[in-house]
Amino acid sequence: MTLYKYLQEHRYQTAGLIAIHIVNSALQTLGGIASANALTVLVAGHFKTFICWILAMLLAYLLFAAGIYLSIYRLAIIKQRVDTSLRRDISQRIAKSSFAQFHSQPDGTYSSWMSNDLAVINSEAIENFFAIIAAVADVIFASLTLAYFHYSILITVFVLSIAMMLLPKVFKKSLAKASLKRTESNEKLMSEIEDVLEGFNALFMLNARDLIVSKTVAASKKSNQTAENYSNIFARMMAIVNGLSIVSQVIVLAQAGLLIFFKMTAIGAVSAAQTGPK
Repeated sequence: MTLYKYLQEHRYQTAGLIAIHIVNSALQTLGGIASANALTVLVAGHFKTFICWILAMLLAYLLFAAGIYLSIYRLAIIKQRVDTSLRRDISQRIAKSSFAQFHSQPDGTYSSWMSNDLAVINSEAIENFFAIIAAVADVIFASLTLAYFHYSILITVFVLSIAMMLLPKVFKKSLAKASLKRTESNEKLMSEIEDVLEGFNALFMLNARDLIVSKTVAASKKSNQTAENYSNIFARMMAIVNGLSIVSQVIVLAQAGLLIFFKMTAIGAVSAAQTGPK
């Protein structure tokens, strides 16, 4: 089972969300160009033209805000439909299992597959897929904006973008390993909780119901360790990536400043550089 298969199954919803991301990137770029041109014409003393560019920027960003609403709403719909398709296929595999095959796994494992594992797929597969689509569209349109002012800025952004794309690969193996351990830990947690709850009658008769709390808390603490380990690796990756993003923006802004200083581009390039690929 691959993510592509399920996105293909819901191809119209997927294509619609991709289109929303592309339009949003175009609107954000239009807003950036309008802002840059507004600054340029204001310095030149053309106030009426400045107002026109400001209105164009306002319209672009208002439409962009509407696009954010649509993208979040449509993403939620796609996740729910993919979840339903995954549960359908998992339940079909379970239904085709022999008696021995079914009982080779604790009941909690199957519940984990249809709940915890789907939550992981939603956050780490579906959301990341569309985040990549949005990021690629942002880079393409923002690069066109920078090229509009001076081609050398585009070259710098291209090199920095490659560095930002390659950097997360350093964490790929450790993230995959931590993610697998977290999934296995969740399955074990579900199984242990179900075992405790199934023993309720015996614990009730023995007046030992406090064991339900202590065993559940102990199982949860063991599971937390794997989740914390994954979060630690993911947080380090995001911190380094965002650090590089900030450094990249400073480099591009400095380059734009030098080009303006040597009168090789318009002053609006500063604004464009600040809204360039991130």
